[in-house]
Amino acid sequence: MNSKLELLREEIRKFEAWVAAEHPDLVFGWGEWEAEYPDWEGLYLAALSLLRVPSDWSNEEIGPLLYVIARDNETMLLAEEVPKEKLLKLAKAALVSEENDAKWQLVERMESLPFGREVEDLLLQFAADRHEYVRRRALLALAERRSPHAERLAEQAWSTGDEYQRMAALHAFFQIKSHLLQQYLKLAVEDGRQYLTQKAKDISEAKGEYSDASK
Repeated sequence: MNSKLELLREEIRKFEAWVAAEHPDLVFGWGEWEAEYPDWEGLYLAALSLLRVPSDWSNEEIGPLLYVIARDNETMLLAEEVPKEKLLKLAKAALVSEENDAKWQLVERMESLPFGREVEDLLLQFAADRHEYVRRRALLALAERRSPHAERLAEQAWSTGDEYQRMAALHAFFQIKSHLLQQYLKLAVEDGRQYLTQKAKDISEAKGEYSDASK
């Protein structure tokens, strides 16, 4: 019997019982409500014991790990504990999961890895995810690494019409020093929405770097 896995499953059952009692009408996976859970320490310790095993994780262990990482989306402490040598395995599993809050955290963690073909391919798959925030974070990660795909993906993001996708597109154009940047800055001003126009203003006035608020 895998005692570490059973301990984590038991802590997850306790967490879900608390959710059912305290947030019965909750749309699962959104908001900061998870921080209210009174026994995070038990859940953390159970997850850490499994995250830190020297052997590789089995498929039945990966599901609970992704679940808990997703619920820890405010502090991201567990995502930071994923060993680098196992990060790609967990990211690949996240791609086909429903744990959106685990996906974007793992995208961010992948910034700690060398930017080779495997990492870029994974980020491109996250950039095509169904979840808007996952796509946005993947685009920003690709732009940060100066991926040759970033400009095309930024244009796609702009074409969605979503304000935050357009903000991420502007940031991507800026990061890769795209010749399209000025064109889209003008379009952002014409769009007129508050956060997007502020993003365009910040970029227009930037000297080298600026604080990115589109994450």
